Amino acid sequence: MTCCNDDFIQVGGERIRTADFERVVSTHAAVSRAVCLGIGHPEGGLRPVVLVMRRPGLELNREDVLALYARRDLQAPADILFVEHIPIDEDGNVHKEKMRDLCIDLVQW
Repeated sequence: MTCCNDDFIQVGGERIRTADFERVVSTHAAVSRAVCLGIGHPEGGLRPVVLVMRRPGLELNREDVLALYARRDLQAPADILFVEHIPIDEDGNVHKEKMRDLCIDLVQW
């Protein structure tokens, strides 16, 4: 399984910005941080996977996240993973290499 760390994911012939997936999830009050990565699928190509870090004490589940996309009539990610921590580098950016490793371990196609 591979991961694409680019700002775009090629899905079904369409280039989709990972930031667009992140922006939708981040509108929910229970989301502390969200990261979208393109993860290689066994059938080929990349699939958008969103990793979500919840705010302490707030509830959020997969159906809540999917509803955010449905209300906006947008394509939902292929998978949503809830994580306790999203690593940040010294410049305040998401450490995508570490997130990629986590995605590959957690995604179950």
